[in-house]
Amino acid sequence: MKTVDALKERGYTVGGMISREVREGGTRIGFEILDLASSRRRWLAHINQKTGPKVGKYRVNIEDLNTVGAQAIIEAVEKCELIVIDEIGPMELVSEKFKEAVKILELE
Repeated sequence: MKTVDALKERGYTVGGMISREVREGGTRIGFEILDLASSRRRWLAHINQKTGPKVGKYRVNIEDLNTVGAQAIIEAVEKCELIVIDEIGPMELVSEKFKEAVKILELE
């Protein structure tokens, strides 16, 4: 985030998404998605998520991954000079829309 903030301060338009762990009482309970351009935040995965693909002790929130994570990448390709994705791991790869959004980067 320090790099993203420094680039924004220098006038670059930065978009894309990162995921961050969320802790409660010192225990990790899940991961959130952050859209770097709009600052929208939603759940990537949570220990109490009732539905969705299971990755370890977490269930992935496909809806939020698609509407915030994948959409952040698509919008960044259209509007930003720099596109950031902090990692592509097992949780992100359960979403077809996320994988399609990343493939757009290959075509650009």
